[in-house]
Amino acid sequence: MDKISFKDRLIISIYKPKNYILLYKDRFFRALIYIVIISFILGIISFFNIFHKYNKFINSVEIEVKNNFPDFSFHNGILHVNQKDEIVIKNSGGLEIIIDTRDGEGNIINNYLYGRDKVILVLKDKIIYKSKDKIDETQLDTFKKITLNKEKFIKYVFKFKLGLITLIIIFPFLIFIINIFSCFLLTLLGVLITSVLKIKISFVDLFKLSIYSNTFPSILKSIFMLFGFSNNKFNYIYIILGSFYLIFSIKYITINLEK
Repeated sequence: MDKISFKDRLIISIYKPKNYILLYKDRFFRALIYIVIISFILGIISFFNIFHKYNKFINSVEIEVKNNFPDFSFHNGILHVNQKDEIVIKNSGGLEIIIDTRDGEGNIINNYLYGRDKVILVLKDKIIYKSKDKIDETQLDTFKKITLNKEKFIKYVFKFKLGLITLIIIFPFLIFIINIFSCFLLTLLGVLITSVLKIKISFVDLFKLSIYSNTFPSILKSIFMLFGFSNNKFNYIYIILGSFYLIFSIKYITINLEK
């Protein structure tokens, strides 16, 4: 059997379910190489929007702290900012960061959270994050072993930016793990279908077919993530799409094997 190129595998996976018989007869090892390559490509695409947003946010924080932020200290879980009034940092995404380390916590919280949909409120001993009706709270004494000032914080921001770059390498690996898990779920569905219809296709071959059946859902998911449309409810759509591809591939393979 002639070797099928990556491009041809991609085209067959998306547009030609009737030709899945070619992929079915191909080696399992080549299917694994295929999912590694496509996971790497889609991982880079998916991460681009996340990287752009967080990098922009980190840059704005770095510039704000360097140029407009007063001296501060963080010691033993308590934050102290050398300024009498609150500090408000806004970004284009509608998020407000408000820093107020003065006393009178109860009034401060009520005043700043009321009427705002998306805000991070930094107090002397806690951080409160509000997104619409959801409010999360983190106590700063969790980080009491850390000692910070303005100069150290700027250095940490730079290190965090370097860490964000390393995620470009890690993210495709995470996409690969997600794709493998999705393929495993599709394989279980394939086992159920072949058992009911009494079709003899091995687990390994079903997993191989699931890899190709999961191609279009994976691409669709990456496009949505690229444009910021990611939603957990979409996962059901991806599984349903992959299921249709797998069902059609089993149907056409069965027809070919019976000839």
